[in-house]
Amino acid sequence: MKLQLIAFPLFMAVFTACNQPVEEAASTEVVAQAEEKRCPYDGPATLDFISLDSQGVRHSDAIVPGVELTRGEQGGIFNKAAEAAPGSIPQPSETDKMDKAELTGDQSPKGTLWSAGPTGDGKKEYLPWRTMLEQQLKGGPGEVLPNAVTSLYIPEKGLYFDVLWKQYASADGGAMFSYTRTFVPAASGCK
Repeated sequence: MKLQLIAFPLFMAVFTACNQPVEEAASTEVVAQAEEKRCPYDGPATLDFISLDSQGVRHSDAIVPGVELTRGEQGGIFNKAAEAAPGSIPQPSETDKMDKAELTGDQSPKGTLWSAGPTGDGKKEYLPWRTMLEQQLKGGPGEVLPNAVTSLYIPEKGLYFDVLWKQYASADGGAMFSYTRTFVPAASGCK
């Protein structure tokens, strides 16, 4: 009997000590998994955007930090957070690190890649915006974008959006553009 009374508390002390680190490790692993699966996008699922309001005020679509689409008085769209205009001329100290497309402005809007059609529409090739217009949609933005759906990919964040273009006017029309942007969580690895 005495052996039983001594053995049981000793067993419980060893059992408790052995289990504690395992529980802590398991809870740390669960927290790490939750952090890995956190979606880098917390904006609206769908957004209607118009670049020029009735008062003539220009707006930009701030999708995520570092990507803010807008358009100037003329030319294509650009990322206001990364460039001053479409195809902004880089500083001379930066040109030795850039390829020809970057030097000629073919990368605008910086930080984005595009593909014709909706995101889930089969295997896609993502290209710079201007290249996507020329190679996939086969035309200039004013003629091919209205009523077209394109897929926007933000590589730095791994995010995908479907963009239904409503309007893309020339400089004569105020150089405005409008679209409906819809987040695609499944393609972006988000729930």
